[in-house]
Amino acid sequence: MKNQTSVSIIIPAYNAEKWIERCIKSCINQTYKNIEIIIINDGSQDNTDELCQYYVSMDNRIIYKNIDNVGVSNARKLGLDISNSSYVLFLDSDDYINNDCIEILLSYKDYDLIIGQANYVNNHNEILSNTKYEIKKNIISSYLRGKLPTSLWPILFKKKILDEEYLVSNLKVSEDFIILSRIITKTKKIKVINDKVYNQVRHNLSTTANLTNEKFRDHYNAHKLVEEIFTSKLNERYKKDIDIFQLNHLYNLIVIFSPYIKLHEKTINTRNFFLKNISIKKKLLLTLYFLGIFNKKNYFLIMKLLKKIKYKNSHE
Repeated sequence: MKNQTSVSIIIPAYNAEKWIERCIKSCINQTYKNIEIIIINDGSQDNTDELCQYYVSMDNRIIYKNIDNVGVSNARKLGLDISNSSYVLFLDSDDYINNDCIEILLSYKDYDLIIGQANYVNNHNEILSNTKYEIKKNIISSYLRGKLPTSLWPILFKKKILDEEYLVSNLKVSEDFIILSRIITKTKKIKVINDKVYNQVRHNLSTTANLTNEKFRDHYNAHKLVEEIFTSKLNERYKKDIDIFQLNHLYNLIVIFSPYIKLHEKTINTRNFFLKNISIKKKLLLTLYFLGIFNKKNYFLIMKLLKKIKYKNSHE
């Protein structure tokens, strides 16, 4: 084991008593054994501490810190500072990884970032859908067109990249997006694989499912900052990619019913939402929006109809 590459799995946890055990077990059960599991309990008010302490006594690979609440960015940064490994995987406390996750990702360790695929699952571990990340044309273009993740999962990072580019943020949401955007502009050594290695749990208590005015603001500001990161570095050849990025952001604001929709609409370069690489679902909703007839009622009707069509096609 001494000659094996080491990997740190960093888990920030806040009031995670309902799911932290599943998360930790998925790390303990990894087929690749040379790992350290770093859990940062970010001021939880429930039984997260007691559960973590139990697993610390069970596995000496677990490093545990119980701290006052500082937010997810600071908690991750503390985990990064503690890490003694060459590679890092971030894992949210309500999610879990497949048993062969680290073994699969680490088989591509010549890259700075190795991006796997993820399942979206419900609280009963039933798969709802999955990611389809890919690199087409080039890394920057793929990122701007929404072909790559905007979160720090399901990615294995070379630690030196994170040490250089990790940015502590006070944002309530979308901080991952800024960090990853900074990294994407700095390295071309990125590999996307087709293996599903991560499970992201969808439930009503997640950060993205309960958007407040503060979170709406942070979501909007993060996207504008990312847009500035890329527009300041890119030339004219990426104009269409920026257009698609802006339209995708407008779509995202529309479907979460953000109060910042109109503000973003004023800044977009094009209303040509029939651009290639914009999905039919997005084209349909953008059409309704620009016609002035988009509302929650017809949004949910469209989602229901598209779900029925998808189900019918998959059973023919």
